[in-house]
Amino acid sequence: SAPASSESPASSESPVSSENPGSSGGSVGSGGVSIDYTNTSAAPAASAVPPVTPSGLPSAAPANTQKPDASAAPGSDTTAAPSAEPPAASQKPVSFDSQQKPSGKTSSKKGSNRVSFTWDKVNGADGYVICQYDKAKSRYKTIKTISNPEKTSCSIKMDYATSYLFRIRAFKTSEDNSRIYSRYSNVIKITTAPAKVRSFKLKRTRNSKVSLSWKKVPRAKGYQVFYSRKKGGSYTLVKTIKKGSALSTTVKQKSKKTCYYKTRAYVTNANGKRVYGNFSKILPSKS
Repeated sequence: SAPASSESPASSESPVSSENPGSSGGSVGSGGVSIDYTNTSAAPAASAVPPVTPSGLPSAAPANTQKPDASAAPGSDTTAAPSAEPPAASQKPVSFDSQQKPSGKTSSKKGSNRVSFTWDKVNGADGYVICQYDKAKSRYKTIKTISNPEKTSCSIKMDYATSYLFRIRAFKTSEDNSRIYSRYSNVIKITTAPAKVRSFKLKRTRNSKVSLSWKKVPRAKGYQVFYSRKKGGSYTLVKTIKKGSALSTTVKQKSKKTCYYKTRAYVTNANGKRVYGNFSKILPSKS
């Protein structure tokens, strides 16, 4: 008999004959399987009779031979079907969840009545609406609609010296053009600055006092007066008038040299902090 091969057969792989099917036939040695290689039409299927080597042992399958599926039914085609490529991320529709709650923030430049809004993007949204609380009707009303889903900021000109409550929400447009809205953001509070002091006037008296007057600023809660020894120098607060209806005041000037004055109005926000308007023009106090 033929000596045993030093290489163990890989039982889990499909064996492939190392012989040329067109070579002359003959029986394999003792212990092997007799195969007539001259009759290629009658050759058994690879799945029925494993090809053998001249040593009588099944030959090892090449490394790239596909492993049959052990779970497949006998006689079934175990050839793996090509897997479909997953759709690109951009092809997947993004669902709109009406329970989403966008976050929102507001800000305003010093002395400005223009309010800036920013918010986080909501997945699947077609746009956003900004709503302002209407005290007279005790409800929120839409004051601006943003139809660009990629936009996450805008600014709106509001009244001076006014406190506001805002909320933001996203929307999705349905096939019938109706809108599905998300939840509102948290309430956003902001108080705009008072307007700039106008018609500021100054008069210096003989008793080292300076008389100042101005036009009333609507909704102002009070005013501040500043002075400096130089027009372009550093200014010092010399007086605060805690009365929005005040139209004039006097300050004592110790220096006999020319000093410079300016004033501004202020309001208080919901937290009790002051919000200041822009300064008036600067006036010199000539002796």
